[in-house]
Amino acid sequence: MSLYEKADQATEHGGRYDLLRRRMALIVSVATLLLLGAVWFHFFVASGPVLRVLSFDASREFQHELDLAYQAMDWEGQSPPRVMTLHAGSVRQARSLTEGVVADLICLGSPFEMMELVRGGYDVPPDWQERYPDGASPFSSTIVFLVRRGNPKGITGWEDLRRLEVRTVMPSPRVSAAGRYAYLALVESFRRMPVEPGSQESFDAVAARIRYIESGARHSLSAFLANFMDDVLLTWESEAQGYLAGMDVDSGVEVVYPGFSIRAEPVVSVLPMHAREHEAELWSQRYLELLFSEGGQLLASRYGFRVNGETGVLPDIERFRVESAFGSWDEAWRQHLGPEGSFERIQALKKARTGGSE
Repeated sequence: MSLYEKADQATEHGGRYDLLRRRMALIVSVATLLLLGAVWFHFFVASGPVLRVLSFDASREFQHELDLAYQAMDWEGQSPPRVMTLHAGSVRQARSLTEGVVADLICLGSPFEMMELVRGGYDVPPDWQERYPDGASPFSSTIVFLVRRGNPKGITGWEDLRRLEVRTVMPSPRVSAAGRYAYLALVESFRRMPVEPGSQESFDAVAARIRYIESGARHSLSAFLANFMDDVLLTWESEAQGYLAGMDVDSGVEVVYPGFSIRAEPVVSVLPMHAREHEAELWSQRYLELLFSEGGQLLASRYGFRVNGETGVLPDIERFRVESAFGSWDEAWRQHLGPEGSFERIQALKKARTGGSE
């Protein structure tokens, strides 16, 4: 047999081997899909009813405990629904609903995301704030500073973020309610303690030096812990306190309370059309009844949220409302958070100075 014939034979064998390999890969892929389908069927069909919940990023541990308490409720002989809760930055969660994500009820980090859904004609009742106590806000929180152990930069308040040597990080207002609250609190700090425009301590200069993470509070916390170049993280009080409470060893960080901060007000609503379509309207209503009940409120306080009307063991600091500082959420959006607001203006300037990258 000549070398060419051997080469042809090898090529033929190689082609058969490649064909067999592709067929095996196809079989494995189909088997995997069938297995995933079986798992999906077991959990979301065969296992009974499902309640789909979308919630803001900093409520993970609390929401998990609430889900367990909900499933343990007396359902009068019926099979309790399985709760499927998805977490992400609040702004991103609201956006995902408009892009086709299906849920029966939502818990968002601020009223503004809910207002936007109503204005966009999404499945949120126009009177959603009147359906549950305190404007459908089951608890509140605030923005605090998470700093390195021992507070080596001596950070005590908003004015310290103006120092050139202090590196600040926070979730981006584009995707996170925590980011929006933190940014508005920073704006208010400059209103209360103004400085000369154009200086290195001006609002534009300080806001441009901040590192914004395009994710929710949980990922921002992880990024801060991993990057020791950062000095301070602006985040939910519940997120900071919850992280410290869950550490069995020295966490390497501590919480600093500024002299004042913003009142953060997560809100909830049933999505009636979707809930009705999935026969989950009653389940959704009972879920929120549990959330606003004495037991639900006690659980929230254990996870670092401020139960309305009480401070519990958390420091009693001054917390201003968005409405009192800016007139309304719409005005805060127009001036600072929207496409024509100060945040986008500063980010555009920042990109221009760095050649198109932040």
